[in-house]
Amino acid sequence: MCEKLGLTPKSIDDFDIVNVTNSFYGSLSSKIGTKGKVSDSIDVYIPKESDFVVNYVSEQIKSTSLFDSEYLDKKDKYCVFSGGNHALINIKTLGDPNKKLLIIKDSYANCFLPFLTSHYGEINVVDLRYYYDDLDKLIENKEITDVLFLYNSNTFNSDDSILNIEN
Repeated sequence: MCEKLGLTPKSIDDFDIVNVTNSFYGSLSSKIGTKGKVSDSIDVYIPKESDFVVNYVSEQIKSTSLFDSEYLDKKDKYCVFSGGNHALINIKTLGDPNKKLLIIKDSYANCFLPFLTSHYGEINVVDLRYYYDDLDKLIENKEITDVLFLYNSNTFNSDDSILNIEN
């Protein structure tokens, strides 16, 4: 993906890798009935250069982390990534101020955000299931230079919210 975006990928040495749970059961586990039988683990990749501010716009909450450890004690442990799904997240970083990314995504992308923070001065993350404002205005107002669609293939093929992009 970095090649397609014209980025040089960071080394694994640029991240602190922390195992946060070994008792994760994802949505696929629930759908096929394996919950409680075979668990998975969640590792978080924390950028060593992690000077950024995360603004959960609708919720009016700011943070300096892309992770919310409170969810590790709850059923949906995947929400450790970005605290779950939000209509719009704005991330300001010390990356290149001339590069501004818009990610249009489902929850699949939440774990991927830490890998992009060093490459952009600003990242706006939109989940069309919850975001109803004008994307064209967001792109114009935020001076977006790159757009990335990041979806689980099942969601991309079946979720009608992606059709909101036409409006």
